[in-house]
Amino acid sequence: MVGTMVSVVAKVPAGTSLEQFREMQQYLLAERFKLAFHWQSTEMTVYDLVPGKSGLKMHESAPDAPSAEVEWTRVPGSFIGSDRYPVFPAGKQGLMGVNNRLRWRSSNVTMADIVKVLRRALGSDVVDRTGLKGKYDIDMYWQQHPIEVLPAAPPFEGPDIQKAIQDSLGLKLEAKKGSVPVCVVDHIQKAPVEN
Repeated sequence: MVGTMVSVVAKVPAGTSLEQFREMQQYLLAERFKLAFHWQSTEMTVYDLVPGKSGLKMHESAPDAPSAEVEWTRVPGSFIGSDRYPVFPAGKQGLMGVNNRLRWRSSNVTMADIVKVLRRALGSDVVDRTGLKGKYDIDMYWQQHPIEVLPAAPPFEGPDIQKAIQDSLGLKLEAKKGSVPVCVVDHIQKAPVEN
């Protein structure tokens, strides 16, 4: 399906949980696109998240701080700064990226939240080995390396995600080889089945 784009418009019932929504997506893909897939284990680079040698740079959140923001979204009132990274208005938090340049500012962030964002940014498994149990304020920015399908992306100037977590959070990613479950697509139709 390289080069094929399909727009899907659907109504999701009020009160639908994220897990239910994901099940609906899977059903839609199987029903309309005849998607068939299986999981297999593949050896690849995985990461342990550990405390950095220079010490923790995050501070614990105040008890009345806003809830954590861990989903990519457009932050209202944000703009692109002279460094080409998103800038959030005072008091606003979120996780946002433009042209491979990302900023994440949030309070009440747990290590599980950080691992979730790192897994998505790295496209690999990350295991929390910090032993940290608190909720933290974070403000960090990084640049994703451009990929071949986005040749118009600006040149990489950094910092990458690994340097960003060291400099901003005082944490470190240690790479190693590990077995990761990978979804393998067995079959999919280019055109969806009609309603």
